[in-house]
Amino acid sequence: MKPILKLFFFISLMMTFGCQKKFEYKFQDNPNFTVCANETEPLLKEAFYSFEHDIKVHIGNLNAQSEQVYGQWLYPTLKNKLEVKEIVSPHTVRVFEMLKESQPDLWDIYNEDSNLNYKSDFIKCIAANMIDKDLKTTFKALLTTNSMKPELFADAIGRNSLKIARDPYLKLYVVFEYGYGRMFFNDFTEIEDHE
Repeated sequence: MKPILKLFFFISLMMTFGCQKKFEYKFQDNPNFTVCANETEPLLKEAFYSFEHDIKVHIGNLNAQSEQVYGQWLYPTLKNKLEVKEIVSPHTVRVFEMLKESQPDLWDIYNEDSNLNYKSDFIKCIAANMIDKDLKTTFKALLTTNSMKPELFADAIGRNSLKIARDPYLKLYVVFEYGYGRMFFNDFTEIEDHE
């Protein structure tokens, strides 16, 4: 009887761990572009590049420059004319799930305005390093007064995708706020099934 139990246990173990897919980083060869998402935080870097890649796929141009990428994605997103489910890949969904588990300090799911935790070190890093002085001042003022809301900062960004394209910290914020932040409370099972 013991050999049968051992065999059953072994088969169960193999099925449990053998069926789980190992996560494959796809974008780690891309350049480290900010101190907020660098080689010490490979999942943050992966998250940024994976989402940006999904935008490029969505607009149909894998070679698109940042200005085009953010111009064609952000404005319809801000106007609620483009749902995040329409553009994310199974890889990005997996990255999002991993982010929720491994980076819980990034998120504040109880905030009615945003799922991004504005008190996190990640946001503090973005605020400290944002290049555009006017947007940096606005961003910091909204954070300091606890009045930061995605809609308020969206008004400050406006339709100026050139400012976003030139500022890697602003790009990082935009991807996490208007991309990953909008992935909460969505059902991605259909997307995950197509992986």
